[in-house]
Amino acid sequence: MSKAIQTHGKSKSSPAYRIWCGMRRRCTNEKNADYSRYGGRGIKVCDRWQAFEHFLADMGEPPAGMTIERTDNDGDYGPGNCKWATRAEQGANTSRVRRVSIDGKEMSLKAACEKLGINPGTAYQRLHRGATIEEAIR
Repeated sequence: MSKAIQTHGKSKSSPAYRIWCGMRRRCTNEKNADYSRYGGRGIKVCDRWQAFEHFLADMGEPPAGMTIERTDNDGDYGPGNCKWATRAEQGANTSRVRRVSIDGKEMSLKAACEKLGINPGTAYQRLHRGATIEEAIR
């Protein structure tokens, strides 16, 4: 039996273990394809999560179809800033997504268009022509 299984009861092929390894590689391995968007931007894995068993204790196994997401896209990986999310939820929380505030609630431009009944394509065309976000969603 491997030391990993003896230590935390999970094999190296468990979803949580694979996600933990990927998270650490993105933040520390300059040869990783995604390093520039993580470690290269200063994103780190908290000290506690350097040990897989602590990561597993805090996050548990991911529900089917979910991956790890940082709530604050500019914050580090750690218990106070991470949750399990779907790919669609993650897609709305990237640095490339334009954000807008509607009725005091921050959301993606796409979500704001859906809430206001505006075609997102129309809003993006308006932005491309030089409109402000507020003008684009009117």
